[in-house]
Amino acid sequence: MLFNRNFGDLVTFARASSAWTYSNGGVLVPVAAGVPRFEYDPSTLVALGMPIEESMANLCTYSEFPNGTSDAPTRGGPITAASLSLLGYFSSGIAVGWDGTNHAYAYKAVTLSASTQYTVSVFVKMDDGAAPSFGAATGADVSNDFAMVLGSSTIGPNSFTVKALRDGVYRVSGTLTTPASPGPNLGVVKYSTNTPRTFKVTGYQIRAGAYAGSYVPTQGAQATRAAENATISDLSKIGFNVSEGTVFAEFMVPRLTAGVTGDVGQGVVTLGDSALNNYLAVGVAPTGAAILYRKGTTNPGQLSTANALTVGAATKVAFAYGAGQNDAICLNGGAVASGTSGSPSGLTEMRLGRFSGNPGWLNGWLRNVRYFPRRLSNTELQALTS
Repeated sequence: MLFNRNFGDLVTFARASSAWTYSNGGVLVPVAAGVPRFEYDPSTLVALGMPIEESMANLCTYSEFPNGTSDAPTRGGPITAASLSLLGYFSSGIAVGWDGTNHAYAYKAVTLSASTQYTVSVFVKMDDGAAPSFGAATGADVSNDFAMVLGSSTIGPNSFTVKALRDGVYRVSGTLTTPASPGPNLGVVKYSTNTPRTFKVTGYQIRAGAYAGSYVPTQGAQATRAAENATISDLSKIGFNVSEGTVFAEFMVPRLTAGVTGDVGQGVVTLGDSALNNYLAVGVAPTGAAILYRKGTTNPGQLSTANALTVGAATKVAFAYGAGQNDAICLNGGAVASGTSGSPSGLTEMRLGRFSGNPGWLNGWLRNVRYFPRRLSNTELQALTS
């Protein structure tokens, strides 16, 4: 089994930058470059697992408004600088008021590419302690607490993703594809016709892509969190059997991909050679099914489970291989999908939270990985993943 030895004895972990995560106390904390993160749900303190994320840049500066409202070059209405104490980390931000007459807005200037998908996210605490509410696609609607602007467009508030954190703090994110000539604005606006609820906001983030990802703080320049790579490069340490074996993984994903360029291939685990000329790799399809991708001497194609995972829930998957035996994959104890062996050869490494291609990061949490040096039966695969 994979983790009968210390993590560092088995796994080579690389991330060329620091990163941020939620601790077991629900506090947002930094993790040094080259050190894996182990994350908890800040609202429940339940362990999520080890995040494995692709590289991501926060394209705005002074994300936490350390210089007050001057960090929002375009601003107006009832806004003031705010001293905060949120998530054990945030100490500065903007207080957004409401007077029923003037729009309150705090915009940063960013350079946006045309016809490109971006996701904007902010950390918010409503002054009444309740969750923020968004009831309409039109930003100025009376059912919305506020809206977010990107370029010259308002992101439809009823499409926002609202994630509860702790102590009344929420992370709100929205996604938009820019027009041919996008403007420079990025930020929060509370229209005079919105609800009268006031709030504090900080932690502005904008990234190219379909979802928010983990937070990347910035000061006077954009900042990038490097990609995370976890690899077992010496398979003898797990008792690897080239003739037959079974790989089990437990993981969670916060969303499913759209299955389009740049948003595809949530990889769970890949067993292959370093050049990926031969591999067995498990990924998550846009439908939520688990897929076993196979490349070897016979290239028999992929195997897909009939059942699908539940977003945000712990998921168990296992795949098996063996000379002269069918390959097989099973998801959460469901029906086993099997087919002719892909007969890969020269397998030398195991990539954790990565698919065989690019992009291919899990962009979720890896919770458990185990290896068995024999091909478990289909019945055993179902029992293992139930």
